[in-house]
Amino acid sequence: EGLLTLVRETVDGIGRLISEHLTLARLEFQNDIKSYGRSVAVLLVVAGIFVLAYALACVGLALFLSRFMHPANAFFLVAGVHLLIGVIAGAIAVRGLRDTQPMHETVSEVERSVSALASASGGGNGVAADGRALDHQKSSSTYTPGGETWPAIRR
Repeated sequence: EGLLTLVRETVDGIGRLISEHLTLARLEFQNDIKSYGRSVAVLLVVAGIFVLAYALACVGLALFLSRFMHPANAFFLVAGVHLLIGVIAGAIAVRGLRDTQPMHETVSEVERSVSALASASGGGNGVAADGRALDHQKSSSTYTPGGETWPAIRR
C-alpha cells in the first residue's frame, strides 16, 4: 500500500506540474499578445502621423526646389529620398521583431522541469541528466528525428 501511495502522489505531482506549466504558458501568451497589440497600435498611430508629415514636407520641399529645377524633377527627388528613409526604417523595425523571444519563460521552465525529472529518475529512462543516451540502454532505444533518444516500450 505504501508503494501505491507513492505512485499516486507522484502522478498527482506530475499532473500539477503540467497544469502549472500550461497555466504559465497561457498567462505568458496572453501577456505577449497584449504587449504586441499595444506595440502595433502605437506603430499604426505613429505611421499615420509620419505619413501626413511626410506628405506635407514633400510637397513643401518640392515646391521650394521647383524654383531651382523642373517641378517634376523636384517632386521625384523628394519622393526618392523619403522612399530611402522608409526602407531603412522598415529594416530596423523588422530587425527588432526578429530579436523578440515570445514565451521565453515558459520554455525555460519546461526545460528545467524535464531536466529535474530526468535527473531525479536516476537515468532509468535511458537518458542521462546531460541528455545523452546511456550506454546500456542504447540497443533498446529508438531514435527520433529531433535527435533525442527515447527508450523503447516493452510489452
